[in-house]
Amino acid sequence: MSKLEIDNVSMSFAGIRAVNGVSLRVEEGETVVLLGSSGCGKTTLLRLIAGFLRPTSGAIRVNGKVVASEAIMVPPERRSLSMVFQSYAIWPHKTVAENLSYGLRLRGLDKITTAEKVRVALATVQMDAYADRYSAELSGGQQQRVALARALVLEPEILLFDEPLSNLDAALREHMRFEIKALLTKLKITSIYVTHDQNEAMVVADRIAVMNNGRIEQVGSAEDVYYRSETDFVAKFIGLANVFDAEVLGPADNNCIRLRTPGLGDVLATSGNRHFKDGSAVKLYIRPENIRISPQAGSGENHRRGQVMRRSFLGAQLDLLIDVGGTALRVVGPSAAGERHVDASTFLSFDPADCLVLTTNQ
Repeated sequence: MSKLEIDNVSMSFAGIRAVNGVSLRVEEGETVVLLGSSGCGKTTLLRLIAGFLRPTSGAIRVNGKVVASEAIMVPPERRSLSMVFQSYAIWPHKTVAENLSYGLRLRGLDKITTAEKVRVALATVQMDAYADRYSAELSGGQQQRVALARALVLEPEILLFDEPLSNLDAALREHMRFEIKALLTKLKITSIYVTHDQNEAMVVADRIAVMNNGRIEQVGSAEDVYYRSETDFVAKFIGLANVFDAEVLGPADNNCIRLRTPGLGDVLATSGNRHFKDGSAVKLYIRPENIRISPQAGSGENHRRGQVMRRSFLGAQLDLLIDVGGTALRVVGPSAAGERHVDASTFLSFDPADCLVLTTNQ
């Protein structure tokens, strides 16, 4: 039995479906990230799990018990869940310790038990030295830790995160995502984490659920959704990709197929477990980092000559836009690979295994 079960859940506002037939299983101790752009339904789904909204149809179960459906609505305080909000929602007139103890006092715990639970929660997020401070005396990162400790002090069965790092600057956000991942791994607490940040999702998640237009398009590990995208949306949304319309010419050796593209000519691609009919229309995706650049021409399949149209130095990487016979290819490679100045001639190559092929209706 899964810790959290979402069965064909939909939610409509004024006739518009914000969540449309979503099903998902989350196991004990697992962290699942709901990833998607603004308006995709991820926050609405999180609020349905939390109990702030009633689903229009479908059911949500925790430990096998229905907590939300058209007929049943268990209130948030009885779901054994805690949420870390985007805005932190820390009371400015209360100290850190008072913020944490408030929920415990509502549950009727005595002062000694409450104080010990607050101490342990603050120590868990390395904020025990700040128990007597007010929120105005804390940095953004410290306030985020307090918000996390306040959620943990209630000892929830499921922990919910609603864009928890979006108010932090880039450097602190990167640091905090690793801290949250380490903490969730240590505590082995079941978590649902909402974000639009792909890097954040890949660090925090055991599995990522990519959402689009109220639906989950794909669920899998970071490697699955990145390298083995199942739909056009996922392939374009996760990371960067060069995308081409292509026609299947037929099978080739080593579990490959031959494609014809208007921009790159004939390309050899690994078909994987998919079957493609000869003559069918497909989409070809090649990640920029999977294209190799070289000052010398190569031999065999998937080699091209091009000219550098744009060069951006990004420290450890070069981001290049290269013209190949009138088609622009985005290429990202290590700076140590050598200088590539604008208008320079260069040679490109990519492996068939790095060519993702999807039918046009995916």
